[in-house]
Amino acid sequence: DSFATLGEIDTLIHQNQPNAQLEYRRQFTVILNHHWPQFVTLELSFGIINNNGNLLGVSLSTDAAHEPYIDLTTVPLVAPILTMLEVKEKEFLKRLHSQKDVPESIMSNLITAVNLDVPLEKRTNVMYQIERHTLQVAKAHGFQAIVTANTGSVTQQLTKYVFKYDENLVVQLNEYRDPSGDLIFSHADPNQTMTISMKYIV
Repeated sequence: DSFATLGEIDTLIHQNQPNAQLEYRRQFTVILNHHWPQFVTLELSFGIINNNGNLLGVSLSTDAAHEPYIDLTTVPLVAPILTMLEVKEKEFLKRLHSQKDVPESIMSNLITAVNLDVPLEKRTNVMYQIERHTLQVAKAHGFQAIVTANTGSVTQQLTKYVFKYDENLVVQLNEYRDPSGDLIFSHADPNQTMTISMKYIV
């Protein structure tokens, strides 16, 4: 629900139309169910709860070398975003490989989300706690780096200015063309971006 309702890029797909939003949520659930066994077995994912036992937010991560395959034809509404993430992450890593040695052991942070019930004024702090612990998890499991894609302005600012990720690729959404050459997010605000970032774990 957090992504379907609050996701800044997700609203470009369903445009807050109730039926499209409902179908988008259903397809996103398909993706989560597909990845869930790996989220559980790798022990790289976690949730943050408060003193009352209420879930505040989650971070879902996997080993970048072994991300589960999913047939995008089964999730056509979400597919444009997943395709963009895949294409731009490959472009990002290819660029890094041409410049320097890229770590072989990379944790991929796929999803961070805050519970809709968390008051607006507390969401940034919850996201900060999630991002900080995600880095701790990567280090505890021996990863040499962590890569993440951020489409929300809060997480983009946290990775760049607070946690100071080492490498960043900025994608202007209204200028992005899919593999067919189509401007699928031409209706995006000119200031709306996606960033792919990597932080080396020391």
